[in-house]
Amino acid sequence: MPGDCGANTWSFTINTSEYDFWNDSYSVYAISGKTIGEGFFMIRDPSLPQLNEESFIRINAVPHHYIGDTIIFQGTTNIPAREEITLRIFEAYSHCSKGLPRNDSVDGCHGDGIPATVIVAAGDWGTNTWSWKVNTSQHGFGPDSLYFISARYVRNATIGNESYFELHGIPQPNITFTLPENDPHEYALRFSGQVNTGNGPDEKLLLQITSDSGARVSYTIPVFLNGTGYYWNYTLKKSTITPYNFYTVNISSLTNPEIGYRNTFRSDNTPEFS
Repeated sequence: MPGDCGANTWSFTINTSEYDFWNDSYSVYAISGKTIGEGFFMIRDPSLPQLNEESFIRINAVPHHYIGDTIIFQGTTNIPAREEITLRIFEAYSHCSKGLPRNDSVDGCHGDGIPATVIVAAGDWGTNTWSWKVNTSQHGFGPDSLYFISARYVRNATIGNESYFELHGIPQPNITFTLPENDPHEYALRFSGQVNTGNGPDEKLLLQITSDSGARVSYTIPVFLNGTGYYWNYTLKKSTITPYNFYTVNISSLTNPEIGYRNTFRSDNTPEFS
């Protein structure tokens, strides 16, 4: 239609009740010769809760995990409490082979992924939460692989998010030991190392220290997650094993006593046996 100052107008009316529209976003194209314009519009179900344009679902970053761990996927959203979110996990990269049967697993080629529906829990200040617990010893997860997780609002699939996470194979079990250190005032000895037994935060260690004077101490210590691995540390008062010229350190897993470290150190904290 003719307009003003060379800017003409056009219009097109459609009755959305006459077609298979549903709650989703759509694109519209206007084409004239080689000139193309594109726009977007949203169809909303009037029975849905009123949501603002800033509606979101967030997925928290997944920390380092080994195959067989139980992972708690979780995040935040401003979708109303008691609403539903659909979640699904696939392999990020699928290697497809013809003739293999379909199965309900993380296999993104032959399976349907791992689906779940969770209920949004009420949070504080309008930010609600959701969570999903998955046992990676099930569903066909494999070690040293990248996986994709998606989250979608059940009643409006345009609101959602995606993220990636990795699973690693369990490395050879071991407990490492860093050379002992004196504290700044030389009143104590600091022991530390890394733990890799496959038991994660459930691991407990037995630390035994014996001096050449006959003093003997024994402690049960926990492990802690630092970045992508598990570690241990303990600070011992020197007065506990004084006097000494040598002391022997023996640290082992309570669940697997054969996994451990043992060595004897001189008073200057250098190892007797290397």
